[in-house]
Amino acid sequence: MCTIGLISKSNRPTVTAVPNRFIDEFMTEANGTYVKVYLYLLRHLDDQAELSVSGIAELLDCTEKFLRKALDYWTKQGLLEYTVSGNGSVESINLIDLSGGSLSVSGRQEAPKTVVRAAAPAPSRAAAKNESPRDITRVDIDSMSNDENVPFLLSTLEQYFARPLSREDTDTALYIYGSLGFSCELLLFLYEKCIEKKKVSPKYISKVALGWHEDGITNVEEAENYLISRGEAFFAVCDEFGLEGNLGASQIRFLRTWVNEWHMPTPLIREACSRAMLRKGASFQYANSILKDWHAAGALTEADIAKIDQAHKQAEDEKHKPKTTVRTAPAKANRFENFTQRDYSPEAMAEIEKRMRAKK
Repeated sequence: MCTIGLISKSNRPTVTAVPNRFIDEFMTEANGTYVKVYLYLLRHLDDQAELSVSGIAELLDCTEKFLRKALDYWTKQGLLEYTVSGNGSVESINLIDLSGGSLSVSGRQEAPKTVVRAAAPAPSRAAAKNESPRDITRVDIDSMSNDENVPFLLSTLEQYFARPLSREDTDTALYIYGSLGFSCELLLFLYEKCIEKKKVSPKYISKVALGWHEDGITNVEEAENYLISRGEAFFAVCDEFGLEGNLGASQIRFLRTWVNEWHMPTPLIREACSRAMLRKGASFQYANSILKDWHAAGALTEADIAKIDQAHKQAEDEKHKPKTTVRTAPAKANRFENFTQRDYSPEAMAEIEKRMRAKK
């Protein structure tokens, strides 16, 4: 097991300073656990602590594979670099200073020193693309006005915002529609999701649209799958089932049902997958059957699940409870009950009556 020593090159106060640029440009789109990993590394720059990958994973309640995925994600975003030893263990990490320069993170002293070159500040996506909603000229906007979809889109967005659109709102929508090539359905879906998150600034919306464009999203279904694959429920399922993070189309459909249709909270999805793993292995079908029952019962919290479990247990106990029979004492027989009645025909009765008269 390789440990990682976090070393700060400057004297800092005991308060961890999180760069505003990280919050503004990177945090909002990252998975929650990825953010935890970055903040945890940032926090321990000050105390020169020796950390291990397994230790961080245990603390953050994730697998070591998932932790490596977090490092890969932040490397792709340009916020850190890391090196690995010959056996594949993380040996050193280089956090990028978002204000310029780099913050060195090396391995333990007894481990071989690895020299990591100072990395340049992470470029912003807008700078990389050299384009923004302001790049749409007045001529372009005028030409779009001939598109019959544009009035519909702008009118619908005014209903979404419940107010008239500003010039920046209009420029942003037309930039996404005209320059990025979003369909009407995809553009409106994008705005719906941003409004749900209460992130309605034109800068944020155009940033999300650019991210979708870079990832090749062309329709609503792909966008839904994209959001699912970056949500907490996705990583909870992968963690419980021990998956690498590459889910098939049918598995993604299960997740979309759980999250988008049934609105099941992530802790309940994690619990259902945990129970499925114990009984049937990594079975999405079995986890789906559990969540379907919980959804039908209106369960949304772990307390609701506890009540359902208790009711199920009581029903099972009652079902397997031994049946007791009540014995009743037999009624006492009297001498009249043992008398056998006889049936006589009219002719026999007449003969009996005749004999009785003769005796007189």
